[in-house]
Amino acid sequence: DGGGIFNSSTGTVTITDSVLSDNAAQTGAGLRNDGQVTIDGTVFSGNMASGAIGRNGGAIFNTAAGDISIARSTFSNNSATNTGGAVYGDGTIGIDSSLFAGNMSTAEGGAIYMTSNAEIMLSQSTLSANTAGAAGGAVFIAGASSLTLDSVTVTLNTATGGAGGIHNGTGTVSIANT
Repeated sequence: DGGGIFNSSTGTVTITDSVLSDNAAQTGAGLRNDGQVTIDGTVFSGNMASGAIGRNGGAIFNTAAGDISIARSTFSNNSATNTGGAVYGDGTIGIDSSLFAGNMSTAEGGAIYMTSNAEIMLSQSTLSANTAGAAGGAVFIAGASSLTLDSVTVTLNTATGGAGGIHNGTGTVSIANT
């Protein structure tokens, strides 16, 4: 797990103006986080999570204990053999001024997969041309997760068996200026 970086539950990591590309792991090919992470101006590209389990995260795998803040970053062409082409999100994730493009999962969440208790806030970001083999080309929300979108563009995302943009199971979604 964590092909590029693994952050333990007691760890704190800051990633600035960096590139995490072409990493491979079962979960979190770019980053697996159990602690605190701040990401700014970073590119996650071509990472591949290929585990047989139902949770992957091509670029990032965030556990329930994890807390991630992302700003001015790009997630492109990451993939997962199951869920979360770019991000498999549990815990809390804040994303601002970032781009998710061309990410792919064979199941749910072409760009982002949210587990049953995740809280993700996206602002001033774009989710474009992401693909899911099942549902949620851009975002798949499982269980009681909470998704907030403010000034987010969701465009050209596709899914074979459900919503191409945002697929909400039983979670809570708040959308403004989007």
